[in-house]
Amino acid sequence: MTELQIPEELRKLVSQVGDPVTSDQLAIYEKLQGMSDKSYKLRTIVNAWEGQNTEERRMRRGFGIAIIVALFIQIIVINAAFFLIGANKITVTQWVANTFIISVFTEIVSMTLLVLRYLFPKVGSDVMKLIENL
Repeated sequence: MTELQIPEELRKLVSQVGDPVTSDQLAIYEKLQGMSDKSYKLRTIVNAWEGQNTEERRMRRGFGIAIIVALFIQIIVINAAFFLIGANKITVTQWVANTFIISVFTEIVSMTLLVLRYLFPKVGSDVMKLIENL
């Protein structure tokens, strides 16, 4: 083996010079480095997705509980009004009672639909597309 000519200022940084590296070894190293980089990207994406989902679940839980409590209060109020009107404790014309009961019922159904649609959306497809593009 021939002696390598290393500048004096670099000699103190080089402890030893090994055998020459072949192109196959470089290709293998490149593949290993690529897999390591891809693994790091994947772990980063999954960790970010997990954190985002945790925060979204916490937020949805709070909104969900508040909306359910509001819906139960509305149901209690509409039932109380219905029974008070039926027992002649509250006197209103028939069209006012019908409009009130139907509008509150419609509001309860629409709020339930909004809760189901926006608090529980389909998830996961965006992350899978991102992972496939790695």
